[in-house]
Amino acid sequence: MITAEKFPDIEDQSEGYGEIEWQEMLRYLNKKQRIVVELYYGQQFKVREIAGALQIGQSAVKSRLQSARKALEKYYDIGKETSAGVDDL
Repeated sequence: MITAEKFPDIEDQSEGYGEIEWQEMLRYLNKKQRIVVELYYGQQFKVREIAGALQIGQSAVKSRLQSARKALEKYYDIGKETSAGVDDL
């Protein structure tokens, strides 16, 4: 059996793909959404911490997160439609 240990110069690139997808997703959002999404999901800040850091209300942070989720839902739905069309060929 061949294992990765036998080839130490070959690195696992799977984590890199996740980072690429994360950056692609963030580009789809506007600046306000991108900041709160990065802090909340990327840096694991709590809503109140983000509100304090940005000097906005917690409700504004929640609203931006919600609008970002809706925008991303549209983004991923578009991707599903595109890939579904390819499968039909």
